[in-house]
Amino acid sequence: MNEAQAPAGPVVGFIGPGDQGLPMATAIAEAGFPLHLRVRRPASLDGLGKVPHQRHNTVGEPAAACAIVCPPPPVTRAGR
Repeated sequence: MNEAQAPAGPVVGFIGPGDQGLPMATAIAEAGFPLHLRVRRPASLDGLGKVPHQRHNTVGEPAAACAIVCPPPPVTRAGR
């Protein structure tokens, strides 16, 4: 990869961005960082609009492709 093809910054991934992570993921992509996402439901990405991103089908794919991966928060009994 030459400089013209190099990403603008670290490749960032979100696994299950949800209501909290989707705005963060959108801001990261709008800032020019390559964005990778893994969601269970495609409709979860509707809030991205036309923000450039790459969708993955497994958790391992963004983990392998990204320098930074943001996992979902843990689910606890108190949080449900």
